[in-house]
Amino acid sequence: MAAHIFESAGRQVVFGLEWFALTGTDSEQKEFRKKAIELDAHYKVRYAGPTVVAYGFAEKEGLTPGKKPMLSASVLLANMPNVAPNAVWIWVDGDFAYMAAISNGAPLNGGDYAGPAAKAQAFIEGFQRDVGSDTLVVYGNYMDVYQQTVPLELKELVERGAVDAAAISKVGLTINPKLLVLGALVLAIAGGGFGFKLYQDHERAARMKKRGPAKPALDVAKMYRESLARALSSAAAMSLPSSAAAKVFVGPWSKQEVLEGGWRLYRLDCMPTTCSYMWKVEGGNNETLTTALAARGVRKDQIEYSLAGNEARYTASLARATVLPLDIASLPGSQQFLLTAGAFFQDLRLIGGQVTLGQPTVFGAESALDTKLIKDVVRSGSISIEAPGALLEEILRRTPDNIMYGRMEYGLDNAQPKFKLQGNYYVKN
Repeated sequence: MAAHIFESAGRQVVFGLEWFALTGTDSEQKEFRKKAIELDAHYKVRYAGPTVVAYGFAEKEGLTPGKKPMLSASVLLANMPNVAPNAVWIWVDGDFAYMAAISNGAPLNGGDYAGPAAKAQAFIEGFQRDVGSDTLVVYGNYMDVYQQTVPLELKELVERGAVDAAAISKVGLTINPKLLVLGALVLAIAGGGFGFKLYQDHERAARMKKRGPAKPALDVAKMYRESLARALSSAAAMSLPSSAAAKVFVGPWSKQEVLEGGWRLYRLDCMPTTCSYMWKVEGGNNETLTTALAARGVRKDQIEYSLAGNEARYTASLARATVLPLDIASLPGSQQFLLTAGAFFQDLRLIGGQVTLGQPTVFGAESALDTKLIKDVVRSGSISIEAPGALLEEILRRTPDNIMYGRMEYGLDNAQPKFKLQGNYYVKN
């Protein structure tokens, strides 16, 4: 368990944790305790997802906590809004790489890593073979190896992830209370009346504790409303409703020429705060593209050229749209959403579009809450829309604002440009 700290924006992010998913063969506390002792772990972090609970462990060596809690990179990635269920975040610095990986939304053992970049590359290639290249999304600065990498600095990962959930703490294994009672019995035998009195006092205190005032019942509905408000604020910070997405995802590049300095623009990859432009050479060279883009205000240090010399890309920051959290009262019910938006999606399929809706699940509930006790909940499911490029603005104009988009890809390789929108839809119970 060789863990390493990567500092960013005043926070210590830890890579290299060893992950263990609970099997359910024993109580959580017993499974946790057994694994912590087995690994001689000094630090731990808990991840609780819809289908799995897992612990990340680290030894004391190499980790020196600061004033703020250390954060788990894998938990930050797993809790990032709109993150793909199979994803890798990797940052390469020379021959060294920091990496975090999730599979089906949960931290993946072996993917939480800090070490030689070659080993990280081998892991990603194996992961890609296991889940398929179409389902794996890579974030970070891995563009030289994996062109489809979504640019994402560690600072952004910290800002987007759930910092409280990612906080690492000391293991702090406690003594089994049954051993304390056994110790009292031993004293009773060894110390005669004094030992017996000690045991009586222990039993009396235990009975008084049982007869003490009952703990107040948890207001589950109130707790859910508070956690839901935090989750909706996080979603608003990292995604755009349809009305705002049209300006952010279309406006900045609508006047960009496809041909510049002997290069062709073949793909755009836009998120709410950044847009990456990807180019292929068609008779020009690196200098001709640099000169052509300079006329549009692009600095030469913004442009990244591939080692093969046939591709280039640059990422531009976008003006952040002011987005308010979704108004719960205005959200449609699931059937109302399927009736109105669903009808539009059916029409879209008739003209070559493709819409994929994921099964909605309870949104914004922290792992400790029993959602069965909550009457009114918000549910969220993934949405993906693919269609001819000419329809992008029309689709964004006609889809309702209970759909929040986190990413737009626009392909210009073919005779007919195509786009892909990814995000989440939100409905009331």
